[in-house]
Amino acid sequence: MDKLPEKFLPVFEKELLDNGMVHPIIIFSPYSDYQTDPNPELPDDLKKRKEVLRVYMGHKRMWFARKHGYTHISAYHVRTDKDARFLSDKTAIRKFCFN
Repeated sequence: MDKLPEKFLPVFEKELLDNGMVHPIIIFSPYSDYQTDPNPELPDDLKKRKEVLRVYMGHKRMWFARKHGYTHISAYHVRTDKDARFLSDKTAIRKFCFN
C-alpha cells in the first residue's frame, strides 16, 4: 500500500468503482500447516487468522474493500512463492504499478 502515492488513491478508487474488482487478491501463509488446498482450517480468532494468512498482492484492493464495506473478497490462496509471482504478473493493475 505504501508504494501508491496518496494522490493516486482517488484515481484507483474510481477505477474500481467503474470497472469493479476484476482480479482476486493473492494470499499466502508462511506456516506449512496452512499451505493446503483449497481451504485450510483456520483459527476462529480473527487476530490469529490475520497472522496465518497474509496478503501477498492486493493491498490497495483490500483498502478499497474495507472503505466500501465489503464483508468478503475473492482471493487466490497460493502455497509457493513461485505461484504467487506467477499470479502477481496476471492480476496486477498495471497503471498503478510503480516498480
